[in-house]
Amino acid sequence: MVRNYKPKTNRANINEDTMRQALREVLSKNMSQREAVRVYGIKRQTLQSRIKQILRTMTVEEYLQRTDDDGYESESDLQEKGKYATRKVFSTTQEEKLVNYLKQCSNMNYGLTYEQVRVMVYDYARILPSCKYPKNWNTYKKAGVDWLYGFMRRNRTLSL
Repeated sequence: MVRNYKPKTNRANINEDTMRQALREVLSKNMSQREAVRVYGIKRQTLQSRIKQILRTMTVEEYLQRTDDDGYESESDLQEKGKYATRKVFSTTQEEKLVNYLKQCSNMNYGLTYEQVRVMVYDYARILPSCKYPKNWNTYKKAGVDWLYGFMRRNRTLSL
């Protein structure tokens, strides 16, 4: 995995706000798919796949209930969406718990090294029932270096 991937184009960038509005218009039957594509400037296939994804998990009424008039999801239902969200090892709340634990260890003058953190994270991932972690973590019995670098980049307040 490349640690600092820089995309060459902005081809796959989608404005999630306009996508939510288009989905709401199409699913509430205020607008056809073609019209929504033209008005909101999004790709037809992307809109169709998002509609299919929504209809696989819930009914139209449930989706319309979960979103308010502007197309934004309510705070309780707000989830991180995106193409690569499925590859995340931990949810944001689980990562926050990890960060708080590491800060607490540091405050007690028991700071952990990178290796100790990698082993601890692997053990934490094994305990969680819904956690999907890479297979090579089982081979080495610790989290990967790339995961740790990404974790440290997401949590700049930590110092190990």
